Amino acid sequence: MEHGRLARRLWRRLQHRPPTRQDAAGLRNILNSIGNGVIATDLQQRVIGLNPGAEQLTGFSPQEAIGAVLRQIFPLRHALSGQRLELPLAQVVRDGAALALEEHCQLQDRQGRLRAVAGTLAPLRDADGVPCGLVLSFHDISDDYRLRQQLRQSEQRFKEVVNSLNDNLILLDPELRVQLMNAAALNSYAVDPEHYRGRKCHELFWDCPDICANCPSLRVLQTGQPEGALRQLPDGRVLDRTIYPVRDALGRICGTAVVASDITKRHRAEQALEHQAYHDQLTGLPNRRLYLDRLEQALMRARRHRQMLAVVMLDLNRFKDINDSLGHGAGDALLVLVADRLRRQLRAEDTVARLGGDEFLVLLEDFACLDDLLAVLDKVRLTFAAPFVVEGHALHLSASIGVATWPEAGDSCEELIKNADLAMYRSKRDGGQQHCFYNEEMARLALSRIRLEADLRRGLNQDELTVYFQPKVDLVTGALVSLEALARWCHPRKGMIAPAEFIPVAEACHLIAELGEQVLRKACHQVQRWRLEGIYCGRVAVNVAAAQLRHNRLCASVAAALQESGLPPGCLCLEITETSLMQIDHQVLQELQTLRGWGVTLAIDDFGTGYSSLAYLKRLPITTLKLDKSFVDDLPSDDNSVAITRAVIGMARALGLRVVAEGVENAAQRDFLLEAGATQAQGYLWARPAPRPDFAAFAIHCRC
Repeated sequence: MEHGRLARRLWRRLQHRPPTRQDAAGLRNILNSIGNGVIATDLQQRVIGLNPGAEQLTGFSPQEAIGAVLRQIFPLRHALSGQRLELPLAQVVRDGAALALEEHCQLQDRQGRLRAVAGTLAPLRDADGVPCGLVLSFHDISDDYRLRQQLRQSEQRFKEVVNSLNDNLILLDPELRVQLMNAAALNSYAVDPEHYRGRKCHELFWDCPDICANCPSLRVLQTGQPEGALRQLPDGRVLDRTIYPVRDALGRICGTAVVASDITKRHRAEQALEHQAYHDQLTGLPNRRLYLDRLEQALMRARRHRQMLAVVMLDLNRFKDINDSLGHGAGDALLVLVADRLRRQLRAEDTVARLGGDEFLVLLEDFACLDDLLAVLDKVRLTFAAPFVVEGHALHLSASIGVATWPEAGDSCEELIKNADLAMYRSKRDGGQQHCFYNEEMARLALSRIRLEADLRRGLNQDELTVYFQPKVDLVTGALVSLEALARWCHPRKGMIAPAEFIPVAEACHLIAELGEQVLRKACHQVQRWRLEGIYCGRVAVNVAAAQLRHNRLCASVAAALQESGLPPGCLCLEITETSLMQIDHQVLQELQTLRGWGVTLAIDDFGTGYSSLAYLKRLPITTLKLDKSFVDDLPSDDNSVAITRAVIGMARALGLRVVAEGVENAAQRDFLLEAGATQAQGYLWARPAPRPDFAAFAIHCRC
């Protein structure tokens, strides 16, 4: 620029007086000493002079250049587009101000070579300040331009790479000012790409005037170690951030780089999995795992502050009946309603959990005395006061409630839950209408039950179970008509154990199906042996447990027993309890029809005590109804028992079914049943269940 001003002053002097030799020599010396190219023109843009620098850069000699139009010796092209460029000559003359050449100018010299140039076009003025021409000062910047272009391309490639990243990238300087954000980061934080540079990160991202004391970027600047941190954005998205130190060529920390991945979906999935791991999927209540965790923490607080704590276990009474009769969908809906009521009925600090099935656990803490605990337990019991409406059915429900308190009932989670469970079973045995607190007697009974279960398993494996037989007689003649096979267990140490003691254990520990199959095989073998010996005993009745129906293997078991023993199918009757009928599905019904087709007869045991629909009498291929002992006991003095007995006998006769009365113990009962139309009965009036030899003697005596 200084060279251009000097050249313009010289030209003005020469235009106002004839140049002297001294002037010409001075002008040549100055122009020749300038490394830049200089070209002077008149107002018609014709060249009136140029220095050696211009000659070298344009390739034109003074003789060729002087008098030529400027654009002829100084043709310009745009370095990027290749289009021809025009110098802003008219604008410079009009405005009277110097203008720099465009950034991407390329000069094409006389030989056609292109070189990048930079320069200034300025006006020439006479002594009066009137424009009289132009001065173009320029120089070759090819090497510099090439480097700048390479730098631009490198920066552009860097931007493209950075902006192609799915992860957020943010560069901060040592003062935590934002220097760079890629496209992903701009989008994540909704930042204006034109107005983020130089702003403090806590102001830009978190709208906070001060740096947070635990800012991870600040710690990385101080420690020089990378650090990870999760961050939740205001819109709920979650970023997994890693902050790295950025070092200069000398290894000094000059900032931080924040790389962040949007893990919202993964985070939500992990939260959902964690929720599933600690909550019941049906009710949304805490599950056993979460309950144990909260109970462990509650125990630590109770020990520290000597506070009372109680574990409460609830089991819904008759839930299985509802589930079987209305379906599993209705059962699930009922569980959801129960869970919701319990949650609303209890305090916010109490924990309600679903243990599984129809069992719930409640954790109660922070109560001052036993009266406070009893008040909460009353609220739990009142949860079931109003009916639950499911699929249009108003279901009246109750719960067996067991309570174990700390420290009386145990000092660990396992002890408290186990003992609350024992108390709950005691409540269920007592009718299930009230809560029951754990005591040591329950533990003794539970231990006895566990030992009995172990003994029963061993007894089944070692063939300790035997079969007793009780006759069924004709009410008119008293003659033996048939017999019932009943399971008995002679324990090697304890002696004979009552069925009322071991049958519930077999049902609870899922041994009842195996027990039933053993009784079936032994009964078939014994009756066939008597038949071959000529001892008449009629058809043998064997009880079938609900578990045997659920396993869908009844036909296979019966076929095996008949085949092994040789007993004809017509000599076998299967007795199914009325409550078991509620578990009969289409497949079980087909099995029963198959058995009836073989000649096996079917009877409904304990009729009148269950909840089955009378429609089963029409659907099932049964031949016999057994009137339950509970109705026979009060005959003929109780009017209700009389009415029920007459109704059952009348209905059976109308349907073509035989009626067998159970538990007949005196002549008055026998006479009433005979008068009411019953044809067969069994009970102590004729014989108690007896082992094989005793029954054989009874059968022989009856035939004599």
